[in-house]
Amino acid sequence: ANVTTNTATTDAAFFPSDIAVVFAALGVTVDLALGSEGAINHVPVEEYIETGGAGGINEGGVILQGYLPRLGADASSSNGYHVFYSDKVAQRHANSHAIVNAGFLIELSGDNNTTCTAARAFFGGATATILRAISLEGVLIGSDMTDPATLAAAMDALEQDIAEAGGFNEDPQNTAEYRLALARSFVYKLFLKAQPSLDPTLASAVAPFAAVEDRPVSSGVQTFDTSGDDDISPVGKFVPKLTILQQASGDAKYSSDVNSVGCLYGALVYTDAANCRLLGINTDAALAMPGVVDFVTHADIPGANTLSPTGKYKVFYSVGQNL
Repeated sequence: ANVTTNTATTDAAFFPSDIAVVFAALGVTVDLALGSEGAINHVPVEEYIETGGAGGINEGGVILQGYLPRLGADASSSNGYHVFYSDKVAQRHANSHAIVNAGFLIELSGDNNTTCTAARAFFGGATATILRAISLEGVLIGSDMTDPATLAAAMDALEQDIAEAGGFNEDPQNTAEYRLALARSFVYKLFLKAQPSLDPTLASAVAPFAAVEDRPVSSGVQTFDTSGDDDISPVGKFVPKLTILQQASGDAKYSSDVNSVGCLYGALVYTDAANCRLLGINTDAALAMPGVVDFVTHADIPGANTLSPTGKYKVFYSVGQNL
């Protein structure tokens, strides 16, 4: 996987991409190629994530390039002190989707750089799509980051943002209460990182446990004493495969051995064009072929035309969709 694929396949409920949340917090924008006409849309990455799926205005858009804004380049910016912070909690530190992730970018100015003058806050894995916490941002902007009242108001605003987004998405492994606690902990750590100085008892909360290079691959050793009774020593002892007799004798049954009398076979029809829109489906030539019984489209699928629990990935394309 690469950065583009990671962003394009983002699904807050099914795959809460870490890089997508980071890009959204940093204000990254992307150029999208749409359709065969060569139209290009220039949109914020969070808009692409929300509208790039089935039925969205950017459905089927191909990411051509992205733009990372220079901090302080905005005319409305006071060019103050910036704090960027991203975090996630997962079952493992690598090769595991985030349970909840977050990305923040705030700008601080004023005495000791404690007043927030700009803020961007995004969460993944909590709601049905990537969440921009607008109410939380509104609380932060213009507030003193050292004031405990600002932190309390920010926590309330976070819950409001989640509620307005439809609440927590379904997650059979992690409760809504647990994920709310994770999101709140990320906000709390943002406040810690924004402080001019921290008491040592608090500083440990934003210190990493260990760098990745300090976490070697897990390993283990099991030792057998082979000096003694060979009958009980497993080292070097031949262990037959349980199914070897059936396979070697030809008695094993495979799918091609099953009686196929009266069985129908299916063949997928793939598109021979890319970056285009499906305008119609003509089945006349297919149905006229010898032995063809039927032609199946998305309309013949009982239930949802999808392979994923979120409904984002379709089984068959339908008329009007971008390929």
